[in-house]
Amino acid sequence: MSTLRFPLKVGIADADLKNLQLLQLFLEIHFPDMSTILICDSFDALQQALSQQEVDLIFLDAKLSSTNTPKLIQSLRVFNPQVVFLYTHPEEVATTFDFPVIDTVKKPLTIATLNKVIKKAQMRILEKEIHTEHQKEQEGKELTDSILPVIEPFSDVLTVPLIKGKTLVINVSDIIRCESSGDLSTVHFNNKKSNNKQVTTKSLRDYEKELPADHFFRSHKQHIVNLSYVDKLQLRPSLLLELKNGEKVQLGRRRKQAFIDAFRRFKSEISL
Repeated sequence: MSTLRFPLKVGIADADLKNLQLLQLFLEIHFPDMSTILICDSFDALQQALSQQEVDLIFLDAKLSSTNTPKLIQSLRVFNPQVVFLYTHPEEVATTFDFPVIDTVKKPLTIATLNKVIKKAQMRILEKEIHTEHQKEQEGKELTDSILPVIEPFSDVLTVPLIKGKTLVINVSDIIRCESSGDLSTVHFNNKKSNNKQVTTKSLRDYEKELPADHFFRSHKQHIVNLSYVDKLQLRPSLLLELKNGEKVQLGRRRKQAFIDAFRRFKSEISL
């Protein structure tokens, strides 16, 4: 049997004292079995605390980490807790990290969001423990889908797992399209500072569930498009969606009317 540490040992690192106290209060009232062992209002205090105590989950202020990214990466690689980024504005977390991020959550947190994040952390830890046990026993069995974490969508930003264990956090509105690449997917996004596409370990079906259905459309078995980037529908010689960046994406013939209906609804909503 795996030695699982439940309830979780939780840490909070947030320069916003009001939010820090609110989150601590939520944990104490609604999750009394949780052990909140780290309360930090600076990165240096967090780094020192991590060297003295083991934690399973850290709620980390994105602004607190942004000026200490190299040290942050080194610390989190060593101590290896699960991380949830807290943000006020999406651009605070629109970057790539060399460690796993469970999710990015907008302040102030709600009880419902906190509950989802904690459940997700428990599932991640469970997955990690079982995977480690299987490696030690050299059974060579893959984890079943039933123990994989269920990723819930958040409206402003999306956490994207990349190959080699890296994590990309991007604004949902910057995603132009997603393209299937076998068991992987390529996300194309509007990014003037660096590469505008990344190969991710999520499937297209995962993105279809996570991206808001009123803004994204599954045009083909291999494509999901952001309706705000669609410029026109090409009917001949084949059905294609022409995007504002000049790219063309396939539209399945059976999806034609569904696309027209979805695009009309989208246009009517943004014109209100």
